[in-house]
Formats: sequence, C-alpha cells, structure tokens
Amino acid sequence: MTFAPVLPWIWYWVTLIGLLAIVILGALGAPKSRRARWLVRLVGVACLCIAMARPGVGDRAATLASDKLDVIFVVDVSPSIAALDWGNEQERLEGVREDIRALAEQHAGARVSVITFNSSAAQVQPLMRDRSALDHTLERLTPEDYWYTQGSSIYAAADTLQDVLRKSAEHYPDHARVVYYLGDGEQTSRDTYGSFSGSAELISGGAVLGYGTTEGARIPKYDDGEPTGRFIVDLYGEEGLSTADPAALEDIAGQLNVSVQLRSVDEPVRAAEVTIDETEIDAEATIRVSYPLYWIFACGVCLWLLAETWWLTQGMRDLRRERAAAAILGGVEHE
Repeated sequence: MTFAPVLPWIWYWVTLIGLLAIVILGALGAPKSRRARWLVRLVGVACLCIAMARPGVGDRAATLASDKLDVIFVVDVSPSIAALDWGNEQERLEGVREDIRALAEQHAGARVSVITFNSSAAQVQPLMRDRSALDHTLERLTPEDYWYTQGSSIYAAADTLQDVLRKSAEHYPDHARVVYYLGDGEQTSRDTYGSFSGSAELISGGAVLGYGTTEGARIPKYDDGEPTGRFIVDLYGEEGLSTADPAALEDIAGQLNVSVQLRSVDEPVRAAEVTIDETEIDAEATIRVSYPLYWIFACGVCLWLLAETWWLTQGMRDLRRERAAAAILGGVEHE
C-alpha cells in the first residue's frame, strides 16, 4: 500500500494527533449516555485522517514525461459522440474518456489542456498538471443537447487549437507540444471550411483517434446534459444512425501530420512517439502509479457528518420543546 498525504508528513501527524486528542478527551468527559456518539466521532475522525493520507493499492510503472511537454486533447462533443457503438453498446464518449485518462497517464508529468467542439469550440481546461482537474473535466464532458445543436463541424476547433498552441510556444518556447484529436469524423454542419494545417508546425507529434463504426449506431438524446431515454430521429420519424467517417479523420491527420488510430475497446490506445531530443524525455524514467482508496474513507466521513446533522436536528428539536415547556410553566407561575 502507498500513501501520498495532502499535507507534509510533519503537519499531517500534528493534525492527526490533535484531532484524535480532542475526540478522546471529549469522550472521556462525556456522560455515559453520550459516549456512543463520541465513538462515532472517533471513527469519523479516523476515516478523515486516513483519507488525508491518500492511500492506494497496486504498483505499476508509468512512463514519466518531461515537464517540458504540453498535451492538448481536442474532443468532439457533438450529439453523435453519444452513439452507442463503443464496446457493449456504450457511448463513444465513454471510450473518449477512457483513452484520455490512459494517454494522460502515459504522458505523466506533462501539462494537459482540453478543447471541446461541436458547431463551435472552447478551451474547457487550460494547460495544467493537476490530474484531479482533468478527471473533473472528463466527468463534466457531455454531448451537446440535441435541441440546441446547429450541426457539428469537424474543423470547428482549428482556430482555437492554433491559438492555444501559439500561446504555449510564446510563453514556453522550450516546450514540445502534442495534440490528440478525438472524434468520429461525422460532418453535419454545412460549414465545411477549416484546416488544422496551421497547427502542424507548432506540434512535435500526436494522433487522430477515431470512434464509431461505418455501420452506424443510434444516438441518445441529451437535454440539460442528461440522457432523456429517447433517441434522435430523422425527418421521417425513424431513429437516426451516426456513422464514423474514416476518410475525414485521415484528412485531419494529414493536416496535422500525425497518425490515425481507429479505436476499439479491445485495443489499448497508443501514445504518440515524440523525439527525445525535442522533449528531453528520459526513456528510462518511470513513476509508480497505484489505485486510490481515499474515497472509501471519504464516504465514512460523509456518514459521520450525516450523523452529526441528525444529532444537531434532534438537539434543536429538544431545545424548542424545553423552551415551550418553560414558557408554559412561567405562565402558570405568573397566574
């Protein structure tokens, strides 16, 4: 088991000892009828302290990228990215999330940014090394609501990507930059203008990752970022199918001068090969990665807080009753 405390070890131990001392002293001074509550508090504080230590299990090696590498993910969030042909009828977006997490791990140590696009594009995460921020960004990725879509353009992110790359080159000229384009290649917008060629000279590598099948799959409708349980239909009321367009993906890859990977759940995603001289990556450098367990103990803390809320509610109710009884008693004595 591994530990990575949120505080320096010395302050972690000071916090742990202080919290446990407060709870133990409170339990010793409490009446017997209240000691059960203090036992719950002791368990809650113990869960909090363990969660702060961020325990993990497992131990596997991950390639450590240089801190002079910027990785930009360009992600399709048009309605078709929800089509159900990833693995066992999962949404394509699920495959996108899995691949981004895997690539971020293979590029451990690099700064990461996320750009999403449908009919327009936006940078939803600036370049940063915070892995938890990336996880949060991925959790919030949802297909565009069908009611508001104006058709998707596979080139919509071209200008935004080039702008992000240029700013990276201006502020960090010694950094290498890698771009991953993740989408199905389906063009539903009439606006077919756009090109990623301007970004090619600013990157050291990357890949176009394609999702979906040429046979097509049904597309769930989303509303307010949540699936409605219904499917997108065509003008004749029939369920529409979203089909991947490998030729369009090849075109984008040619503009960026990178390779294409047509993705499936059965094959692991491959990180782009970047020249060591450009990124100063030590091919032998590795870090140890473990599966986090802190969330289990964080759930224990939540249960403790719920118990405290219940006890507080009961205490307020008892206090109101005592006040009401005292008011009645005071009125009788006055008479």
